[in-house]
Amino acid sequence: KMHQTNVVTTERVFITVYNIAKSQRPFTDLPQQIDLQVLNGISMGRIPHSDKTCAEIAIHIASEMKKNICRDNISSKKKITILIDESTTLTKKTTLVVVIRTFFGNFPGEAYVFNLDLMELSSTIAENITKELLNNLNMHGFDQDFLDECLIAFACDWASAMIGKDSGVATRLKTIFPNLLIWHCANHRLELAVGDVVDEVSGINHLKIF
Repeated sequence: KMHQTNVVTTERVFITVYNIAKSQRPFTDLPQQIDLQVLNGISMGRIPHSDKTCAEIAIHIASEMKKNICRDNISSKKKITILIDESTTLTKKTTLVVVIRTFFGNFPGEAYVFNLDLMELSSTIAENITKELLNNLNMHGFDQDFLDECLIAFACDWASAMIGKDSGVATRLKTIFPNLLIWHCANHRLELAVGDVVDEVSGINHLKIF
């Protein structure tokens, strides 16, 4: 009975944390949310109800949801598109953001976009990025056979390491998956277009100065 009580109260805390994350509220809301439910006569257990605990629970929930999405994709062989972009951390380490666009669960007609991983790169050359990307996909269960059948498109920015026609990441992936569609990220195109307009329209200068 004690164990079952702990399970029930833990579920309540997890649901509260999920609601906080779903509502895009700060983790510091958890103690207040717990106090409110206790005032309403609901037992919330003795799990630490701090913002740090809230963050750890949210990370755990997100990890389990990601595993479910990957398993669903792999078992039902749904088509996927991969979008990658390089980023730099505050400690000046180069990372690769891996995003997947696919179909999921009860929404067969809607494409769903989710962040698969944020991986640290040991090198920024195209060969290494390609190798580490494929290793990361394999780690999440997307093996070679699945990618051969279900990987339909790859999107990235216009950096030479990514899109270079001789040895870029896109070119290397195209060699491995001949039917792969290569796409220049639409968001990056928009950014480049806006940048060109700002450079050419002199009337914008006073706004930049302001």
